[in-house]
Amino acid sequence: MTLTNAGVDDIVNSIPAFAARWQRGKPSFPVAPFVSEEIERCLNVLVAELGSLTETSKGLTLLGAQSVKSSYAMQLARRHSLLHAATACLQMWFWNWQHADGFFSEGVWLALSLRRVVQRLGYAGEIISAEGIDSIAEEMTRRLEGSELFSVIPLKLAKSDRFRSETETMWLNQCSEGHRQVVGLDT
Repeated sequence: MTLTNAGVDDIVNSIPAFAARWQRGKPSFPVAPFVSEEIERCLNVLVAELGSLTETSKGLTLLGAQSVKSSYAMQLARRHSLLHAATACLQMWFWNWQHADGFFSEGVWLALSLRRVVQRLGYAGEIISAEGIDSIAEEMTRRLEGSELFSVIPLKLAKSDRFRSETETMWLNQCSEGHRQVVGLDT
C-alpha cells in the first residue's frame, strides 16, 4: 500500500462518509425496514471500529519495526481486512443497486454480509430477521437449481452432472439443518 498511496486505504477510510450518506439517503433506498436497521447498526460498529483501529495503528507505528511484525500487528491487519471487505460490499451495493436485479438491490445480502463482518470483529448482536435469511436461502437455492454462480452478476455455471448432484445434495442437507447453518452464521 505504501507504494501507491502512502499507506492510506481510501476504501476503508470512506466508512464515515458512507455512514453520513446512508443517513441522508436512507428513505430513497428500496430496502425493507429490518435491512435498513441492520445496515445502520453495522455502520455504527464499522465507524467505531475504524476509529479504534486508526488510533491503535498510530501507536503501533511509533513503536518501530519490531512491533509492526508482531502477532498483535497481524491481528490489526486482520481487522483492517474485515473493514475493507465490509466497505467494498457497501460501495458495491450503494453505487449499483439501481442497476441490478431485485435480490441485489433489496440489500438483504448486504445486511447479512455486514452482520458477518461485525460478528468477526467481535461485536455480538441479534441476527437479521428470519424473513431476510429465508430470502437469501431461496435465492441461493434458485441460483443453484439454475446453475448460476452465487455472485452479484448471475453467471451461468458449466454443467457437470456429478458435481451438480453432489452440490445439490450438500445444499439440501444444509437447508434441512436450518437457515443459520446455510448462511454460515454459526461459523
